[in-house]
Amino acid sequence: MIKVGSVVDNINVDAVTGDLWIAAIPRVLEFTAHSQNLSHLSPSQVLTVQLGEASQSGEAFPDYKIREVYMNDGQELSGCTSAIVYKNRLLMGAVFSNMLYCEMKC
Repeated sequence: MIKVGSVVDNINVDAVTGDLWIAAIPRVLEFTAHSQNLSHLSPSQVLTVQLGEASQSGEAFPDYKIREVYMNDGQELSGCTSAIVYKNRLLMGAVFSNMLYCEMKC
């Protein structure tokens, strides 16, 4: 089990690196309020997890690394529920609003 500190909504796997790209909900109550009133903003968060090498010890990936790639209070994108990356570009979507496209600086 990998604990990321937020509620995980959707996970995508980078076909090139194998990294996990996670759309997360950092504040569930804010997201719930947003779902009932779209003017109430919900923070958006995207995390990436590098799994590292598999282990024979029983813990699948003991050397994983979590990195926060995007965090916003909901002004740019409220309640992010999906995130996918392709060639240093990040596309994020939300259930109740538009999508957000970002070019990433590596």
